[in-house]
Amino acid sequence: MNADLSRKIATLPDLNKTQLLKVWAENFAQGPPPKLRKEIMVPALAYRMQEREFGGLSHTARRRLKEIAQPVRKEKPSNALTAPTEVAGKP
Repeated sequence: MNADLSRKIATLPDLNKTQLLKVWAENFAQGPPPKLRKEIMVPALAYRMQEREFGGLSHTARRRLKEIAQPVRKEKPSNALTAPTEVAGKP
């Protein structure tokens, strides 16, 4: 990785949200989701900056990831993860 890109990526965690939004605008055509936390924004920006510098995943890799994700998308959440519809002792 070139030194300039490494330096830019290394500074991302030290930036505040306003500064990160500026970097986001430089790297993405659309703004981030309104409630995107800094902890998620930093690695997303780092990945995008590297992707722009060195290229993204190959078509084969993207296709394989979609194949792997397909069964996960079809699974329904377990009952343990869904909100209860009734509270015990209350109608």
